[in-house]
Amino acid sequence: MKNNWIKSPLNYIGGKYKILNQVLPLFPKQIDTFVDLFAGGCNVGININANLTYLINLFDEFKNNDINFVLKHIDNRIDEFSPDFPKAPQLNFSKTPKIKDKLS
Repeated sequence: MKNNWIKSPLNYIGGKYKILNQVLPLFPKQIDTFVDLFAGGCNVGININANLTYLINLFDEFKNNDINFVLKHIDNRIDEFSPDFPKAPQLNFSKTPKIKDKLS
């Protein structure tokens, strides 16, 4: 039986996507609140059966918006809360595939 796990666009070495079949059965069947303290790419958090409305909304934003728009929004939020935080180098991702294209 093939599972239809959601693959995170935040992929990194150490991500748990490939072992979700082994990891997810270790959790209780019913979870009201799930806190993924060290979320990393969020592969476990996005696929756990719990109330994850905020996390799902976050992934929808990544999937449905241009990466430059998302990065600019993140940069603006950092400025809003930490105006003295060092600026990241300005990157142009216009030639990279959009996250929503990778998830389709």
